[in-house]
Amino acid sequence: MSLSFVGLLMSSCSMDVKPTTATVYDPEVSALINNFEELQYYINGIYSSFRSTQYGSATMPMEFMCDGFNASAGFGNNMGGIHRTDDSFRATDYDTEYVWETNYSAIKDYNVFLEAVEEYEAENDEAEWYKECGIGEAKFFRAFAYLTLVRHFAKDYEPSTAKTDLGVPIVLKYDQNAKPARATVQAVYDQIKADLDDALAIIEDCYGGSYGSAAYKWVSPDAVKALLARYYLDTHQYENAANTALEIIGSGRYELASDNETMQYEYLYDAGTEPIMQLPGSISENGSGTNTYYTRASFLQDLKDYGYCTTGVYFNPYYFPSGKLFNLYESSDLRRVYWFWNGLKSNDAKYAARLSGFGWARSGYAAYFPIFTKYLGNPDLQSSVTPNARQLVKPLLIGEQLLILAEASHQAGDDETALEALQLLQSYRGATEDAEFSEEALQNEWFKETVGEGLRMSCLKRWHTGYSGRAGQTYHAYYGNINTGTYYTERVMLPGDRAWQWPIPSWEMRTNENLVQNPGY
Repeated sequence: MSLSFVGLLMSSCSMDVKPTTATVYDPEVSALINNFEELQYYINGIYSSFRSTQYGSATMPMEFMCDGFNASAGFGNNMGGIHRTDDSFRATDYDTEYVWETNYSAIKDYNVFLEAVEEYEAENDEAEWYKECGIGEAKFFRAFAYLTLVRHFAKDYEPSTAKTDLGVPIVLKYDQNAKPARATVQAVYDQIKADLDDALAIIEDCYGGSYGSAAYKWVSPDAVKALLARYYLDTHQYENAANTALEIIGSGRYELASDNETMQYEYLYDAGTEPIMQLPGSISENGSGTNTYYTRASFLQDLKDYGYCTTGVYFNPYYFPSGKLFNLYESSDLRRVYWFWNGLKSNDAKYAARLSGFGWARSGYAAYFPIFTKYLGNPDLQSSVTPNARQLVKPLLIGEQLLILAEASHQAGDDETALEALQLLQSYRGATEDAEFSEEALQNEWFKETVGEGLRMSCLKRWHTGYSGRAGQTYHAYYGNINTGTYYTERVMLPGDRAWQWPIPSWEMRTNENLVQNPGY
């Protein structure tokens, strides 16, 4: 969808149902918001727009480009260009286009809402409260979208070059005829900060300093602060990043899952205590932004006939977790138990029962191999026994704040606090606590804790490390379950690789002569 696409893709919805209708907005013809009911309607709309930028195809390209996953033998070239980043990875790549498109489409919705809501005269105090909160929410969502875009379509933020490096176009007002040029990286981050400052002031006033865990369905002050912590980390403001993350951690409102029961509540039933923000969803909607790339299921009669599983259903994913990733986890690590099912066992009886009807994970030759089940699917969001990978969307989690605290503290010269943050994370997850701080341990914990959340690319880019290879799990190559070779298991991405800056979509380049393409495309 072009930056100049006509129309407003916000629509009627409850907070549990993604809208399916659209309204075309022309401020010269009529006001968009005329009463309290319409105000609520469009606030729900911007929440739906935000949810569309999360999970699934909005976060998988960042994972598959890096070293945490291997393309299966039967992956059908799904996300193949972004996985290989070879000569087939071009400006026409659909998967990077999708990230650009969904975020700019959402930004358009936020901008239209912000323009319309300023013209709306509230009928009473309740409507005025909703109006002000809506402005803060829209600015938070817009900041989130711009942070996603600048992290992936521009160079990493460097204080010495940010004022000249090209970022992404900044669009703050709906104009279907506009052809904006790329702003600098510094200007984009300045806009993110301005939106977050406004959002925090407004949302704190909305909550009046009193809110609990129930607030995570909406934009709370903690959600704004969590995104601010990301901003501070990116822009090398390490003391601010550490202090902001520590404020959230120290609030006592969020806690990492630390045993079988709490891991299951969190990562199967979406009923845990880790989300700083968790968006609503229901079985009646068309989807919650997730899909089955990790847990795609197929049927084979022989598996049932020969007693390998009770249903004949087996996992046949497009992507397996790499051995490089999987081997970082100790056997006692709860993340290994709950996020990587191998068809053989689970430390939790209820979780094992959830998967008991499934046979081997297969692709090519049949064998037991761990698959990635962090997004297996909430049973309450499906109507069949086959997992459908639908989870409630969790854009911000407390685990990331511990990692931001650790990294920012280290960068600020406080390795004592950095180690304490890592040890706290490791102790909750059942992993061995490090005795001394090291950058390798920090980077490994980022890898292990945030896998699948769409943060791997931004981490490697921020650290200027790149990666060297993505070895498969033991016996994967022997059984022919994964693609191997130079652009698969042996892929090396040095810090200067062109793919760390995704291409501006070709259709955007064709329709807007003011844009400049990234090098190498």
